[in-house]
Amino acid sequence: MLIKDRGKGIPKSEQENVFKPFYRIDSARSSVISGSGLGLSIAKDILKAQGANISIHNRKDEPGLMVKIIWHYT
Repeated sequence: MLIKDRGKGIPKSEQENVFKPFYRIDSARSSVISGSGLGLSIAKDILKAQGANISIHNRKDEPGLMVKIIWHYT
């Protein structure tokens, strides 16, 4: 499964960090933007329990982020 957006993307150096609980990229730490930094951490744990992996990559064709979810069937 692929999910794409047209946002700013995430710096490559931050892409693994966004899966850590309570982690928010510095530019997202604002009282204007709500969130606790748990969304991707929870998603990764749920998907792992279901036998899947989640990864993120900046889009090459245009600005934005691509989230890839792969289920591993046995």
